[in-house]
Amino acid sequence: MSQSDSHQDYNSYIGKDLSLLVILSTLRVIGPKKFYSAYEIIRIIKEKTNGMISLRAGTIYPQMDKLEEKGYLVKRIEDTPSRSVGVTRQRSVYSLTEKGMQQLNKKRRDWLELQHIINLLLQDE
Repeated sequence: MSQSDSHQDYNSYIGKDLSLLVILSTLRVIGPKKFYSAYEIIRIIKEKTNGMISLRAGTIYPQMDKLEEKGYLVKRIEDTPSRSVGVTRQRSVYSLTEKGMQQLNKKRRDWLELQHIINLLLQDE
């Protein structure tokens, strides 16, 4: 049985607000003051959710820009070796800020409250 057969694909449930929560919480888990590229964040999310959540680059990059604009992330540009010998390329890497941690805590509370409300609706009488 393939992974797609054994696990629900939850990507369709991940909207903009929920992807912000996923990105912020992933950066919190992997460590404050550490910088990761968007592709590394995508890989970590996929690994930690056993492939059940797999954000696309086209989804995550606009979200990372939005999070940076709001001061939730700090971005820096670093040089990284290219596959071509002697050539380097630049990539953006991100880290969670204190303001981002505060927003994560708020979004987490909101999510838990919404989860409780949905559970009330799903309960049998």
